[in-house]
Amino acid sequence: GKKGLPIVGASVYSEHPTAEVLCLRYDIHGDHKPKLWRPGMPLPHDLFEYLASGGIIEAHNAMFERLIWENVCVPKYGFPPLNPYNLRCSMATARVNNLPGPLDNLGTVLQVATKKDADGKRLLAKFSVPRNPTKADARLRITPDDDPADGERLYDYCGTDVQAEQECAARMEPM
Repeated sequence: GKKGLPIVGASVYSEHPTAEVLCLRYDIHGDHKPKLWRPGMPLPHDLFEYLASGGIIEAHNAMFERLIWENVCVPKYGFPPLNPYNLRCSMATARVNNLPGPLDNLGTVLQVATKKDADGKRLLAKFSVPRNPTKADARLRITPDDDPADGERLYDYCGTDVQAEQECAARMEPM
C-alpha cells in the first residue's frame, strides 16, 4: 500500500524530523544548465543572492518546494527564509490555462523538447521511501551514496525536470 508523502500530505511530510533533501537543482540564469546542490556541498549563495534581490523562481508544485525550503532547508542546512512572493508555480499556471497539472502530461500537450524522465518515479521511491530492514540489510532507507550510479541518475532526473518546467512555462500564458 501507499505510505509516506501521498498519505500524510506535503506539510506533515516536510515537518517530520527525518525529512531531508537529496538535492536541489536550479537555473537562475535561464541557460538550461541547472546547477546542483546537495547536503554537504557549500551553500548555494548565488541562489540566495538572486532571491534576496527579488529574483523569481518557478517550480512545478511550488508549495511543496516552499514547504521543504522552510521546514527542512532553513533549520537543517542554514538556508535563509524564503519569501513566498519570490515563487511562481508552473502547475498552477497550467491549471489556469486549462492544461494538465502533471508535468509529464503538460509537456506532452505543449510538445516541449525536454520530456519528464520516466525513471524519476523509481529513483524517488528508491531514495525517499522508507524500507523494511532485513537481517541481511538493516538500513531503513537507501541513500544516493549507497548507489552512486542511481544517485547520479537522480540528480540528472531533477535537472531534466527543471528544463521541462522551463520549456512548459515558456509556452503558457502567465497568470
